Amino acid sequence: MNNIDNRVISLAGVLQAAHLVNRTAQHGMADQAALEASIGSVLKLDADSTREVFGGLSGVETGLRQIETQIGRERDPLEQRYVINLLQLEPPLRARPDLLERIRSGVSQAAELAEGRPLTDPEVLACLAETYTETVSTLSPRIMVTGEPNQLNRPEIANRIRALLLAGVRAAVLWRQAGGSRLKLLFQARRTVARAHELLAEIGRGAT
Repeated sequence: MNNIDNRVISLAGVLQAAHLVNRTAQHGMADQAALEASIGSVLKLDADSTREVFGGLSGVETGLRQIETQIGRERDPLEQRYVINLLQLEPPLRARPDLLERIRSGVSQAAELAEGRPLTDPEVLACLAETYTETVSTLSPRIMVTGEPNQLNRPEIANRIRALLLAGVRAAVLWRQAGGSRLKLLFQARRTVARAHELLAEIGRGAT
């Protein structure tokens, strides 16, 4: 797979996580298939390809649609802020091997818990949420999630949001590894949207 596809798919992973965080914070729920694909992507630390990280191209369908919306048409200011924060967190995280090792340990523990359980099992999400709190959450900028207080005050919702933020950071790491940069994204915005549209067409034809 060429780097433009890797960048678009991993960027879709970032936007998908941001979108799911926003939906969860506002309504307490989000698209289940997209949620499982994003949470599943965190658990696949040693996948052979970017597509495989998300369980196939359909795993980032929501994110690809968000590329069309957030970059190509109308932008949601909250989701845009989450995306920017997630991309900003990647460099300081990369500079902290101790935190990266803690993330790998926490994700491995969550993967063990997920064996024989749904990916969105409360214990799996709690483990990923704790991993996020002890690692990414200690870095700057700290992501402040805006939503309905009656949703954000529920522990299971808070855990889901933190697990999704960890998924967003994971996707941001993949995006950077594929040569992604904010400058490149700015100058290649139209190409990124066009490729996202083509990948969505692939999904429509049954491609994985």
